[in-house]
Amino acid sequence: MTTLLNVKARLAKVLLIGGCLMLLSANAAFAAPENSPGNTAQSNQAVSQEDLLQKQQEIDSYVAGEGQ
Repeated sequence: MTTLLNVKARLAKVLLIGGCLMLLSANAAFAAPENSPGNTAQSNQAVSQEDLLQKQQEIDSYVAGEGQ
């Protein structure tokens, strides 16, 4: 009976420590500055709609058989 309690106590400690480490690592990931090069969502908005439509037409023509 005492070994079962010992195993449960160890498991609880491991889960608690693992949870704390997970929260600490998630905090570090969200601490990145907004202007870092990893934040590309805002820097890609400078592409115009016309450029996107032209690229889409190129892709469509390639897929339709002109590229084969």
